[in-house]
Amino acid sequence: MCSVVRDVINRFIIGVRDCKTIDCVLVKLTTAIYSIRSYSQTMEDSRYTASTLIQEFLHNDNVMKILSGLSHEKRYIETKISSDPRFSLLKNYLQIILTAIDLAERRGVEPSTIFRADTRGPTWQIEHQEEEYRRIRHRGIYIERKKIDKSRKTAINRVKILLSKKIIAIILLIIAIAIAIAILIPRIKLI
Repeated sequence: MCSVVRDVINRFIIGVRDCKTIDCVLVKLTTAIYSIRSYSQTMEDSRYTASTLIQEFLHNDNVMKILSGLSHEKRYIETKISSDPRFSLLKNYLQIILTAIDLAERRGVEPSTIFRADTRGPTWQIEHQEEEYRRIRHRGIYIERKKIDKSRKTAINRVKILLSKKIIAIILLIIAIAIAIAILIPRIKLI
C-alpha cells in the first residue's frame, strides 16, 4: 500500500469519526479523493494512477467499515453525488464508489456507524428559523420584563398606599395630640 494512501486513510477515518450524516461522509470522501488525485498527478510512475490509488483507498478494511454504513442509502448517495456541486469531484468516481459500497455490503462488513440521509437545510431556511426563535425568545423576555416592571410598579404603589396611610395616621396622631394638649392646658392652669 502506498504511504500517501495510508495517510489519506488515517485522515479520512479521523475525519469521519464525528460524522452523523451521509453528506458529512461525502465531504470527507471528496477531500480524500482530492488528496489522492493530487498525489497521482505529481507522480511519474504509471503504477500510481488516480483510479488505482482510489480503489486501493476504497478497498481498505477500515474504509469498508465506513462505506458499509452508507449501503442502506445508495440511491440517495448516487443522487447527491450527481446533483450536488459540492461533490462534483466524486462524479468521476461514482461507479467505483458505488461498487465499493456494494462490495462492503456483500462481504458483510460490519458498519462502524450507520449514517443518516437527512442533511442540514438551506442557509436561508436555518436563518429564518433562528430569526423566528429570536423573535419568540425576545417576546418572552419582553413579557418577563413587563411582568417585572408591573410587579415593581405594584410594589411601589403599595408602598405609596402604605405611606399615605401612615402619613394620614401620623397627621391624625398629631391632631389627637394637639387636641389632647388643648384640652389639658386649661386644666393644668386650674390646678
